[in-house]
Amino acid sequence: MPAFARRYGFDIEHPVQWEVEALEPDELQRLVLAAVDPYIDRDVLARQIAREEQQRRALSDFVDGWARAGGGTSP
Repeated sequence: MPAFARRYGFDIEHPVQWEVEALEPDELQRLVLAAVDPYIDRDVLARQIAREEQQRRALSDFVDGWARAGGGTSP
C-alpha cells in the first residue's frame, strides 16, 4: 500500500503495521475494492446480479400476492 504510506507520511522502505480499524471507512473500501478488482470475472458478476434481481422480483411478487390474499397481517 505505497499510496497509503505516502499519503500519511510513512516510509515505504520500512513497512509498518496498523490496525484496519484505524483507516477511514472510505479509504478501507477503496483499498479492498482496488485489491479484488483484478480478480472479478465481469461476466459472472453480471449474471449473478441479474439472478439476484430476478429473485428480488419473484419475492416481491409473492409478497404482493400474499398481501392481496389477506395474509401477512399481524395482530
